[in-house]
Amino acid sequence: MGKALETALTEAAMNQGAWDYSRTLQKMMAQAKDGHGYISGYTPVPEGATQGYLPIALRRIDSKWILVGTGTPLVNLGEQVVSIGGIDIESISLDLAPYIPCSTTQWRDYKLSTRLLMGSFNKAVEVEIAGFDGAGRKVSLTYGSNAVPPSNGPKAVSWVEQEPGIYYINLGLLQQGEVAGLVSRLAAAKGVILDARVYPQDFMGWITLYTYFSSQTLVSARFAYPSPLRPDRVGYQMTPAQNTWSVNSPLITAPKVFLCDEGCLSQMEYLLQNAKGNNLGRIVGAPTGGTNGDINPFTLATGNTVNWTGLRVENVDGSRFHGIGIIPDVLVKPTIAGSAANKDEVLDAALKLLR
Repeated sequence: MGKALETALTEAAMNQGAWDYSRTLQKMMAQAKDGHGYISGYTPVPEGATQGYLPIALRRIDSKWILVGTGTPLVNLGEQVVSIGGIDIESISLDLAPYIPCSTTQWRDYKLSTRLLMGSFNKAVEVEIAGFDGAGRKVSLTYGSNAVPPSNGPKAVSWVEQEPGIYYINLGLLQQGEVAGLVSRLAAAKGVILDARVYPQDFMGWITLYTYFSSQTLVSARFAYPSPLRPDRVGYQMTPAQNTWSVNSPLITAPKVFLCDEGCLSQMEYLLQNAKGNNLGRIVGAPTGGTNGDINPFTLATGNTVNWTGLRVENVDGSRFHGIGIIPDVLVKPTIAGSAANKDEVLDAALKLLR
């Protein structure tokens, strides 16, 4: 980062205003290869404009940008976006990539899927679409105030009996107060699907549920807290830490499958690390973002807030996690056909394992 800092300081001295300055900071942060990297005030939207989003959702599939969500009848799920505003979408991706802090290519592409759709609010732009037959057409879309989510993502419920005897649990929405009532149902289940693709709202929700999944004390992913004593890392130390959780009864013995994708980062990955490290079930989906650990923010004199990862996190067994992420036991690659049919292919793969 020494060279990156030197370059950023030189560029900052020549910046003409806050917008230029935030771009310089963001580009510097991206070189840290930290998925938590964040600079407040940065936006790819032109200076002075209000940020907006095109009414579509994208995902990188087979090296193409494919529609996985839409808020307009002008385009269809599964079609390919070729260009935006007359500029090839791959060229736009190359321009945006240096400003995306990431430790893995999958997290970069996940962030690109949103950044590509940002523009000046209320402005219309021409978007070139390749249809299912390969024929191209152009449509006019307007940047609105809200991003459109993928339509084939996680269910918007904390839990549901997906099929007779097979329960789906959204770990991001599960509340600790729901666990006791849910456990009595899971005790007789023939399979449990645990979706980690939504950021957890209640940290204790998923932890409490996990304590019914094992007969042995649960051991967490490993932490190491930095203890800087002097400048330039002189006397620099890392203080290790690891949590444990006592188990509860009844023991839920039904087979369990955890769902993940490239949008999982930080605490979403932490709950997956603990599931994997304690052998609680199989993991299905795509490799995750590869960054975990509490953030360590500070505010510059300019008012910009800078975030980065403030501690090292390793897997339960002590192996490296950063820049790797969770590698699923069963890899599920999204398909264009699945997107066109609005299928949650990760969920479908989990159900296939449990039936």
